[in-house]
Amino acid sequence: METTSTASRTEKIRSSLSAILASSEFSGKEKNCTLLKFLVEETLAGRADHLKQYTIGTAILNRPPDFNPDLDPIVRILAGRLRRSLNTYYEQEGRENPIRIEIPKGSYIPIFIDTRIDETDDNESKSVILEAGDSIRPVIAVQPLRNLTGDPGQAYFARGFTQELIIELSRYEDFQVIISDESSGEADRNQIHDAGSADGAHFIISGSVRKAEKTIKISIQLVDPASGEYIWGEQFRRDLTAANLLTIQEEIVYEIITNIAGEYGLIPRRLYHEGRKKPLPDLQTYDAILRFYHYQSNLTPETYRAAFQALEQAVDRDPECGIACAMLADLFQNAYAFDLPGGENDLARAGELIRRAVEAEPANQLVRIISALRYFHLNQRAEFLQEMSKAEALNPRSPLRLGGIGYFLALYSEWDKGMRLLDAAMKMNANYPVWYHGVTCAFYYRQKKYKEAYAEALQYDLPGFFWAPVLRGACLGQLQQYEEAREQISQLLELKPDFPQKAQPLIQRYIKEEPLVDHIIQGLQNAGLEVGSR
Repeated sequence: METTSTASRTEKIRSSLSAILASSEFSGKEKNCTLLKFLVEETLAGRADHLKQYTIGTAILNRPPDFNPDLDPIVRILAGRLRRSLNTYYEQEGRENPIRIEIPKGSYIPIFIDTRIDETDDNESKSVILEAGDSIRPVIAVQPLRNLTGDPGQAYFARGFTQELIIELSRYEDFQVIISDESSGEADRNQIHDAGSADGAHFIISGSVRKAEKTIKISIQLVDPASGEYIWGEQFRRDLTAANLLTIQEEIVYEIITNIAGEYGLIPRRLYHEGRKKPLPDLQTYDAILRFYHYQSNLTPETYRAAFQALEQAVDRDPECGIACAMLADLFQNAYAFDLPGGENDLARAGELIRRAVEAEPANQLVRIISALRYFHLNQRAEFLQEMSKAEALNPRSPLRLGGIGYFLALYSEWDKGMRLLDAAMKMNANYPVWYHGVTCAFYYRQKKYKEAYAEALQYDLPGFFWAPVLRGACLGQLQQYEEAREQISQLLELKPDFPQKAQPLIQRYIKEEPLVDHIIQGLQNAGLEVGSR
């Protein structure tokens, strides 16, 4: 029997659907309209479990009974177009629609999100996720911060801080952020588990605000609702003046986001290690994304192969998933840069994947960064700088991704800006990838500060790849520490026997400054490497 609340919810969803179908974005797009209406109505009727490619193809696309979705990608293609139309609708005429309908990638089951926030309610936000299907993105539920100042008039700060936190989290494309309606007092672990299960969240962020006459204290906790485990917690104390409230809010939110949500933050690292213990059937594509991040933070041939295999499968399942296409393209580009066997066509393969990625997700920062790297490897400087500029503008406050931008800008001789971005990323997050030290090593080396360069090269630890002994050997050659230098050259030749014949073109695949390339080769020659004819 349908309850009053359920009936009200269904009515709101159908009203939202009608507004979408009547919009200019959906006008004349009969297939988009038919598919969206079918997905919504089947979900409301309790038949969401049947929303598979075969069902959709035979029910509304007139495919025959022997329809094979693996051979005919029509459903995936149409779903990708529908997702893009929905995004356009909500960016333009659908901004005020109180219910947001989304079709998560990797699934055909819609979710319905109440987007309203009651600004006059001191008991915090009422926005909740109303219905959820499988999603490739983990869900983070943000519980409105509790106002523990003792003054109801201060609730505005707790509300504003919560909204700032949600906005900044939403900048990270890898997560789906919802607002939980859990607003009670201190919850025990069972209460946290129940709240998380109701929201369908994989993680819950909660906290409180306390304020004295001259100080303010904000407490934040990150919880895994499945186990009730407290993953992370921090208290932030700041001296308080009327003039610095906004600055305090921005600084603390920035620190929280950096620690938990960046590519190498607590949430991705935890999901990666949990995924090794048990399968995540509703997060298969995200599992592949995590393998990519794990490879980036632990560059080894083994992590490369694991990420490559997982992303190939993800792209095969969902060829419209822009982030997966971009990451697979980046692995092809890495294969070219590291001169892996059989990589003659790697850049061409990467180019096709990047085209699909940009078409599917043009506003995704990582997609744009990887698109820029295609021009980097093709030695097209102007196009590289233009694309990196677009990437930076999409999220100018993401420290880890800005670190990646800075890394490649420096390698293309934009040293001032590149090092500024890279230094900021390294200071903001202790979990930055060790390969950042490759650029800091080159930065000191080009200034002939070889001791500092060698100290950076020692931190550039990439087992199984030849770049670490290249940098260390060059530094030691310039420092005239010949015995240690010969050890590095021996490691280099073991990893890359043909390096002497390919030295200059291989170094040029990463370092675009010709004098610096020659300078590194000189250091390797001092170390005892017999470089072939250039």
